Amino acid sequence: MPNSSASPTKSPSKNPTKSPIKSSTTKTSVLLMTALSLGLVLGVAGLATTLAGRTLPRLDLTASASAGLSPRSKQALAGLAGPTRIIIAGDLRNADPKARRALTDVLDELRASSPLLSVLTVDTTSETGLDDYRAVLQSLHEREASQMDGATTLAKQAAATGAAAASELASARAPLAGLRDLLARAAPTSQVTLPVLRGIVEQGPGVLATREKDLQALAEAIRPALEQRIVDVPVPALEQARSLLLAPATAARQDARTLLGEIAKVNADQGTTSEARSLLSQLASHLTRAADIADGLQTQASALPRLDIARVAEALARGSAGLIVGPQLPTGNADGASSLIAIDLRSLLPDGVVLEAAQASKTDLQRRVEDVLSTSLASLAAGAKPLLVVTHADPPGAVLGTRLFDAAVERLALRGIDTIEWSVVGEDEPKATDLDPKALRPRVYLVIAPDASAQANATGLTGSQRVQQMATKLRDVLKAQGSDPSLAPRSLLLCIAPSILPTYGSPDPLAQLAEEFGIRVQSGEPLLTEVLTPQGRSVETDRLVQPIEGDAPLQLALRGLPTYVTWATPMERIDAPGTTVLPLLGVPSGQAASSAGARTWAESQWQRLRSVRREDRALLPAAQLPTPDPQRERLAPAAFAGADGQWVVAAAGERAAEPGSQAQGAAKPQRLVVVGTNDWAIDPVTQQGRVVDGRPVLQNPGNLELLDASVHWLAHQDNLIAQSASATVAPMVRAIDDSSLRLVRIATIAGLPLLVLLTGITIRLLRK
Repeated sequence: MPNSSASPTKSPSKNPTKSPIKSSTTKTSVLLMTALSLGLVLGVAGLATTLAGRTLPRLDLTASASAGLSPRSKQALAGLAGPTRIIIAGDLRNADPKARRALTDVLDELRASSPLLSVLTVDTTSETGLDDYRAVLQSLHEREASQMDGATTLAKQAAATGAAAASELASARAPLAGLRDLLARAAPTSQVTLPVLRGIVEQGPGVLATREKDLQALAEAIRPALEQRIVDVPVPALEQARSLLLAPATAARQDARTLLGEIAKVNADQGTTSEARSLLSQLASHLTRAADIADGLQTQASALPRLDIARVAEALARGSAGLIVGPQLPTGNADGASSLIAIDLRSLLPDGVVLEAAQASKTDLQRRVEDVLSTSLASLAAGAKPLLVVTHADPPGAVLGTRLFDAAVERLALRGIDTIEWSVVGEDEPKATDLDPKALRPRVYLVIAPDASAQANATGLTGSQRVQQMATKLRDVLKAQGSDPSLAPRSLLLCIAPSILPTYGSPDPLAQLAEEFGIRVQSGEPLLTEVLTPQGRSVETDRLVQPIEGDAPLQLALRGLPTYVTWATPMERIDAPGTTVLPLLGVPSGQAASSAGARTWAESQWQRLRSVRREDRALLPAAQLPTPDPQRERLAPAAFAGADGQWVVAAAGERAAEPGSQAQGAAKPQRLVVVGTNDWAIDPVTQQGRVVDGRPVLQNPGNLELLDASVHWLAHQDNLIAQSASATVAPMVRAIDDSSLRLVRIATIAGLPLLVLLTGITIRLLRK
């Protein structure tokens, strides 16, 4: 019993001594396992997030691929020829926060998309700004050291040339002294030219002495400019050196030529003595050589290069700049290319007041910044920028002066493309020497066809006469390019309006230009579409058209972007030797309404409908609306390779050269883009907008994209053709074709019930 009673007392005494240890161990293990599990979960989550951000692709189902960099940006980055740097310098602290964030986001995405691109932001108000400034100049100094040495040597050689010209002027002292002595003894010429000779003798020595002194001092005058240092980095001021060299050279040349003219007057006098003629001949010889040497000095000074390091230094010294510095160009580049692009910083960091007035969203700002930067990147080493010539047959100033093309002009200017106007009936073709002094820039003629049915206007010509004169002038433009391969490319962006000339059996002269490129425009038969509404039958002339699918640069630039056209005229492919044709925009033959009976056709009796305003057509009786007549109209589109049965309303053509010209095959191929309407690029069409997600966007982005892409293609700058960021501001789902729509309907009606049935069968089988 004692043993049995002791047992219960010992047992509890053991448990209290061991239980706390086990409990503590268990709790510690649980905590360790929990912490380890939590760490593993967080680690896996972090790793997954990192890998997803770096490697997993993002699916973008919008038609314009707007969920990332635009095609233009990607193409610009892919085309970088070497290490490229974007430099943003300014008062970044006081910039608008929304604009600064948008710029930073775009710069980060561009930098992450290309290993060749680097970004440097220089805050001119910070303590480190000077160090960043010095680092930029030092890197450029290392890159351009050999070019700077060569430019410095060239400047010193020019100074030596000036000394040679000064020596010739010094040699002119002797014959001038002889003429002075001759005048003191007797009159060596007749009274008619005696005052001229006295002027040479009295004024010549002083003038020539001044020019001699200036030319002799050139070496010392340009020394400070050549030895200039900025923040301890050698940066020769070649612009200053050029000015110092040119001024005395120009003055010496002009004064020498003036004296030579006076000498010629005296020599022409029959009364001039032989002794005077001999001295004048010696003087003229020295002055001629001095003038020729001064000409050479001017050439040498003008040849001094414009170094990127100097341009960067000037821009950064102003305290606010946006710069893109590309790889150094090869020596001797002469096609207008540049390795440095300057950007107006206000276009990247607009003022907050401007942003509030425009109600710009973050997406709008990012697309604007991306558009500016991608265009600048694409412009590096791209050659001379095109020059757009807006060609019309109205009085001078009647087009650009009306501000109808402001949006187009602004957009092209952003890409470095200048716009000028040419009235073919009021003036000769503009030379534009201020915009293109060396005639390096390819010219693109945006041709706005006149209304052939119009009465005589201020030009004194009827519409049909203006059409004929315009076609004649444009043919001369193409012939000039075809006969001279040294000319920069000249191409036409031809906009053809409906014309009454084919209706009366006469050819349309402008349409005949397109035929030479393998495209026949039916300008006498615009497209009409029958629309059946609850109010009755109507006829539509204006429409949104979709780009024709293809892999050509022009087609890719328009992919997924709706384009608005009015009174479009169809076109077809014809046989023309040596031509290549590409369809751009098309209208499905059954487009325009939900009713099964709706159809599109080419109408020949359209003049009455065109005279009625679009908003007033609902008042027309149904009997007065055009009706498709199989005996008179074309009800189906003509065959056009690549258009898949669509009515083609815009196409591009190319031919080797003007047929029969001596330069055929030597010049770049001549190109033409023809659009079957003439008002598709004006502001009332291109600037139509709508609100998407609470912000305004362009309703017809394809119009300006077509203009932009066409100008670059016509200028033979295919590498610059791509959709811009501004075209992708509003995400749009690509239009679905009939076969795909049929599959979607079948999947919606039958697919879901079948999926439910299969799910039930699977669960039933699993439960067994």
